[in-house]
Order: sequence, then structure tokens, then C-alpha cells
Amino acid sequence: MNSSTGGGKPLVWFVTVDNETTRPFTSGIAQLNHVAAGQSAKATPPAAFPLRGRNLDFFTPVEKVLLMFATAVIETSTVAEQAFGPGLLVDLTGVAQRDVTYDVDHGRGPAMPNWTTPVDSLTLLTPLLIQQNRYRITIYGQAGTNFAMNHVI
Repeated sequence: MNSSTGGGKPLVWFVTVDNETTRPFTSGIAQLNHVAAGQSAKATPPAAFPLRGRNLDFFTPVEKVLLMFATAVIETSTVAEQAFGPGLLVDLTGVAQRDVTYDVDHGRGPAMPNWTTPVDSLTLLTPLLIQQNRYRITIYGQAGTNFAMNHVI
């Protein structure tokens, strides 16, 4: 795990996975499941991404929490592309906590501050929970030939 102070800004934590081989792998973040006393904890990956040979995956936590309400039991590490039920996305950027009131039947609380976003059932979750930074690289070849490539980090 690496950290950066960013010129006096709050400490930012990030994880890098460097594949120094030419073989592709899968990298990601895993968490330990809570188990009963005497049982072994099992790590399950809530996020996994392809990692090409001689490349780097870079993970920075996003300071957002999705409170989603579902009637079914959902196992840890279940991949969900859409919301199982209604919910609320809470932005925690720059704060230690937020006080939230949410009525699952009405899809909102008494007040909806600008740091909350209501999420309807069947909403696609990837655009809400995974942020991708995009940059453009131009590679110059022989005789002034340009090769442009869009890359997502």
C-alpha cells in the first residue's frame, strides 16, 4: 500500500499491483468474511480486474458508500451490475461521517442534501461506484507518423 500527501492535502491511500512478467493475471481487492469462532476466514474479492503483462493496476478508494436495500440475502463478493433494490449513494469526501435518514418505501429521507444521490432499483452500479481517469497518449513513429491511443486508468 502506498500513500501520498499531495502537497499538504489529506493523506490518500492507494494500492498498486505491478506485473513484471509477460503473462496476464487478474488483480483486485479482497476482504475477509466474518466467520464463527473456530472457523477459518475466507478472503473473497469484491473487485477483480485484468492485469496485462508488464503493466500496472492502480487502485484508489473512492469516498462514496452505497446503501442498498434488498429483500434477498446477498453473499459477500457477489458481482452486481444493477441495484437489487432502492438505495442511497452517500459522498463522504472530506468528512469523517454523515448523518443520513432514508425511508426505503419512499426512496428518500426528510431532506436530501447535495452529498446524497437516490438510486432506483435496477440502476447500473458501475458508473456510480467505479471512477475511471482517462488520458490521451500520442506516440510518434518514423517520418512523423502519429499513433494515438486512449487509455483508461
